[in-house]
Amino acid sequence: MTPPGGGLRAIASRLCCPQTMERVVDPLIADLQMEHVEANREGHLWKGWWIRLVAGVALLKVIVLCGGRSLLSLEDRTMDEHRAMNRTIAVSVVSMCAVAVLLMAPFWRNLLQAKPARMFVYLIPQALPLAIPIGLTIGILFGFRGRVLSVRSRRVVLTMGVAWSVMSFAILVWLMPAANRSFRERVADSLGIAGGTLTKGVNEMTLTELSGQIDSYRGTAMAESQHVLYLKFSYHQRWSLACATAVLALFAVGVLARRPSARWTLGLAAVGACFAYYVLLFLGRSAALGGSVPAFAGAWLPNVVFILLSAMLLKIASERPENPVSTS
Repeated sequence: MTPPGGGLRAIASRLCCPQTMERVVDPLIADLQMEHVEANREGHLWKGWWIRLVAGVALLKVIVLCGGRSLLSLEDRTMDEHRAMNRTIAVSVVSMCAVAVLLMAPFWRNLLQAKPARMFVYLIPQALPLAIPIGLTIGILFGFRGRVLSVRSRRVVLTMGVAWSVMSFAILVWLMPAANRSFRERVADSLGIAGGTLTKGVNEMTLTELSGQIDSYRGTAMAESQHVLYLKFSYHQRWSLACATAVLALFAVGVLARRPSARWTLGLAAVGACFAYYVLLFLGRSAALGGSVPAFAGAWLPNVVFILLSAMLLKIASERPENPVSTS
């Protein structure tokens, strides 16, 4: 098995200085790999995945800070921009945690009665791909409230969006399928069913496995069946959801490119954007599974709409006289 952390270290090495790599990143990855091996040796698979998640978030924070520092130098950054960025990070993290808890709320009662109760850890990867884009959008709009984004700040915000999208992609492709599989096996074991005999469900398959399943039906009578349409939509939806964070970050930049807005206006924009995104995702899903549009079109519908909307907002802002930047 490939040691965890290698991919994130490769990204960090391109954004972080050698001193940060030596003093922060390398020790963090070494601890991650040691604790992960120990957890697997003891048979605590859930602990291994939890260690991966916590270390990944910590390492991602370092990468985002290093990437932001490389785009927004300390000499050029104003105190107002510094406060706004710190507020954005804080609000984003708190919002992500709150949304994740709310998404898992319907399962809390059953999970607390489960044996073991720590099975709720397996649901965290299921909630994060939805919580991350919502939380970051809220964080950006509230973090930079009352001011127009400078070019430097826009670059940092978009860097954050891309970094969190990379994190979402890793969760959707590897962590979520494995966590779903482990959760179902533990439930089956608690019911006296051998978990290892269960057939993998769609949400337990990696992208490679989904692609293989789709290819296996090509040229057969089931090629256009409901099951195959669901496989195709699930495949494209994972790519689409992974990009959702970067797309919504771009939308937030478009909103903040105009004159400073009141707090209630930004709150309405944040809630409305997240709600509209998932309404579009639901509509795209219904159309794709109904055969009205191709699976990739249904899955990518929200991203396409918000990219076009963001481009329109940025174009409108560029055609207007520059507004003075107000302090937060």
